[in-house]
Amino acid sequence: MAPNKKNKKKAPNWNTGKVAVAKPKEYEYFLMLEKEADVTTVIDALKEKQMPGLDVWPSMGVFLIELSGNNNQVEFEQLNIEETFAHPSDHAFVRNRNIHTVYNFIATEEQIEQLKPYFKEIVALFGGFACMDSEDFQPTVEL
Repeated sequence: MAPNKKNKKKAPNWNTGKVAVAKPKEYEYFLMLEKEADVTTVIDALKEKQMPGLDVWPSMGVFLIELSGNNNQVEFEQLNIEETFAHPSDHAFVRNRNIHTVYNFIATEEQIEQLKPYFKEIVALFGGFACMDSEDFQPTVEL
């Protein structure tokens, strides 16, 4: 008996011609500053240095840096140090380094490279460093 061709289902054609591209891995970081510097202060200082691609939302405690590339931007959110670093060892780390302002941000390795000129200006003005959000705050971003 010949198979019934009416009831045979065709396999779907999943080949769309598009190549899947892996999304770059994102990491969480801190920008730790030795001086008090709210979002407006940081952005105003960067604008004085004629750094491009800056935006700020003071009421939300957020500033944004737009980088080269399509839809490529990084948001920095100011954190409450006492709440964020409540664990005794974290609190000691911040206190021992004389940190007064902390921003949290998420970035890829490529974005970190593009952010380095901004970090250099910020650190020159306010002191501090950028580091990974890890148990030992390592690695730091080499400027």
